[in-house]
Amino acid sequence: MVEKLKSSLISVSKGVITPFIVIFVFSLTIGLFLSLTLLIVSIEEGTGNLSDSAMSMTWAVFMFAQGIGLTFDNCVLTITPLGLTILLIASLSSLIRKVEGGSTAYVTGTVFWVAVNVILSQNTHITLVDSVPVIIFKTVLIYLISLFIAVFPRSLVYKTLKQRYKQMCPEFAQKNIRIIKRSSVILFAIYSAVALVTVIVWCCTNIGSVNSFFIKLGMQNGSRILTSIACLVWLPNIAIWALSWICGAGFSIGKVAHFTLASSMHKSLPPVPVFGIFPESVSDSLYRNAILSIIPIICFAVILLAILHKRGCGLRLKNIKDKEELKAFAIGLAQAAAVSICIASLITIIFTIVFALANGSLGEYRLSFVGVDIVESTRAVGHLTLYAVCAAWLIAALGILLSCAIRYLFSMLLNKNSAQNKTLTVETETTSDPAEDNTNKTDTELIQRKSPLSLKKAAPRTVSSKTKIK
Repeated sequence: MVEKLKSSLISVSKGVITPFIVIFVFSLTIGLFLSLTLLIVSIEEGTGNLSDSAMSMTWAVFMFAQGIGLTFDNCVLTITPLGLTILLIASLSSLIRKVEGGSTAYVTGTVFWVAVNVILSQNTHITLVDSVPVIIFKTVLIYLISLFIAVFPRSLVYKTLKQRYKQMCPEFAQKNIRIIKRSSVILFAIYSAVALVTVIVWCCTNIGSVNSFFIKLGMQNGSRILTSIACLVWLPNIAIWALSWICGAGFSIGKVAHFTLASSMHKSLPPVPVFGIFPESVSDSLYRNAILSIIPIICFAVILLAILHKRGCGLRLKNIKDKEELKAFAIGLAQAAAVSICIASLITIIFTIVFALANGSLGEYRLSFVGVDIVESTRAVGHLTLYAVCAAWLIAALGILLSCAIRYLFSMLLNKNSAQNKTLTVETETTSDPAEDNTNKTDTELIQRKSPLSLKKAAPRTVSSKTKIK
C-alpha cells in the first residue's frame, strides 16, 4: 500500500513538474526579452517606463503562442506566431520524453497545464479574443500534440499497431507506403527550404523599404534590432506565404495590399516593418516563368528518383522480348503511378492544413484577413506538384521503353552483321574448294600412274627372295 502510494505521488509530481518547467523557462525568456525591448524603446523614445507592463505582456504572448488572439484597442491580432508555437511544442515534447511517467503523470500534467493557462489568461491587462472554454480547448490541444509526439512512438499501442500492420499488409504494400512517406517528407522539407530561401532573398532585396518604415515610425537602432528579432516568430508564417507566392497564388494584407508574381497592389499599407520585405511583381516573363518552375523541377527530380531508384519503385526493363519481364514492368508501372499520385495527394493535404494555420487578422475592417487564399494556394501547389509527378512518371516509362528499344535494335543489327559475316566466310570457303579438289585429283592420278610399275618391279624380287629362303 505504501509503495503504491509512493509510486502514485512520484507520477503526480512528474506530471506537475514537466509543464511547470516549460511555463517557467518559456515565460522567463519571453519576459526578459520584452523587458529589454520596452526598456530600450522607452529610453530611445523618451517615454515613461514601459517595462512595468512586461509581465502582463508576457502572459499575453504565452497565450498568443497557443493560438489565442489578442486585442489592442481597435487592433485584433490573431496571426498565430508559428515560430513560438513550434518552439513551445518542441520544448514540451522533449521534456515529457525525458521525464518518463505513466498515464497518471500525463493526466496530471494536462490538468496542471490547462489550469495554469486559465489562471494566466485572467491575470493579463491585454484583452484576449477567445473565451475561457476556447482557451481550455486550445491549451489542451497544444499539450496533447506535445504528448503524442513524445509518448506515442515509444508506447505499447504503437508497437502493437506496428506488428499488426506488418502482419496484415503484404510486403509490396509496406514498401509502397514507405516510399510515399519518405518522398512526402523529402518534398515537404525541400518546399520549406525553398520558401525560407525566398524570404531571405526578399529581406536582402527590399531592405530599403524596411528602413523607410523604420524612419516613418521614428525608431532608433536599438528598437530596430529588437523589433527585427521579435518578428522572427512570424518567420514560418511568412515562409508559407512565400511558398504561395512562388507557386503563383500570392497573398494579401487585408484589402490594402495583394502580392503575386504577376502583379502587386499596395496602397496605404500600415507601417509595420515586416511588411517592407514583401516583393514587387516580376515584370519579365522569363524570370516569372523561371520562378514558377522551381517547385515543379524539384518535385520532378524527387519523384523520378523515387520511381527509378532501387530503394524506391525500382522500375526496370532489360529484355523487351521476355513476356514475363514485360508483365512485371507493366505491374511496376502501375505501382509507380499509384505511388506518385498518393505522394501528390498527401502533399496537397499537408499544405492545405499549413496554409490554414498561417492566416489571421490585424484588425476588424480593412485588415480583417491577412495571409493566403487557402483554396487558391492549395490549388496552385497541388497542380504544380501533380504536373511534375505525371511528367516524372511519363518520362520514366518512355525513357525505359526507349532504352530497351535502342538496345533491341542494336542487338538486331549485331546479329544481322554476324550472320552476314558467316555467309561471307561460307561463300569464300565454297569458292576455294574446286581448285583444291583439282590439285588433289591430279596428285592422285599421278600416284596411280606411277604405282603399277613399281608394283610390277617389286613383285619378282619378293618372290625370288622367298624361293631363296626356302
